[in-house]
Amino acid sequence: IVSIQYLKIQFLCLTCGATIIDHHCHISCGYQHSTLKAEASAIVTDGSGYSAVYCDSMLVGDLLKCKPQEWDQMLSYVNKQGSIVYYRNMEPETEAQEWISKFVTRNKIHSPIKIYCQPFVSQNQTEERYKNMKIKYQKYTVKLLPKLQLRTINIQSIDYIQEAKSILSDLCVH
Repeated sequence: IVSIQYLKIQFLCLTCGATIIDHHCHISCGYQHSTLKAEASAIVTDGSGYSAVYCDSMLVGDLLKCKPQEWDQMLSYVNKQGSIVYYRNMEPETEAQEWISKFVTRNKIHSPIKIYCQPFVSQNQTEERYKNMKIKYQKYTVKLLPKLQLRTINIQSIDYIQEAKSILSDLCVH
């Protein structure tokens, strides 16, 4: 993971979809049950290039490498405020934003993990785009390809000892 670009975590009312603050629907529909909505985007690299990775639901905690008590603390902030939103390079305005900003920029975020993804195309990338170019006296029309965007389907920590054993066993066989 190179950097976390965006993070949003909130509790939503199962009846009306409004934000839940302090265990209550803020539009007072009377319903007491909520669902957690979490989404994040990160820039990742495999050493050969960079990609934007999008993550939702409970995989956000794995992407952020949260320990259970850290995830609980994050959800506590969300419950008090209704939501936590983080954008890379934003200036924190609240204690919760200050905490989350420090949390997503800590060194632990940058350690290697295995991310299983599938490509997806956002709605604004479905139409083809072209750019006219002129090189010397020749005009060209170039098709612009959308950037690679990936949706996370699973995240795993890397067991370095097991990875080293696997590599060494492969070397010894050959």
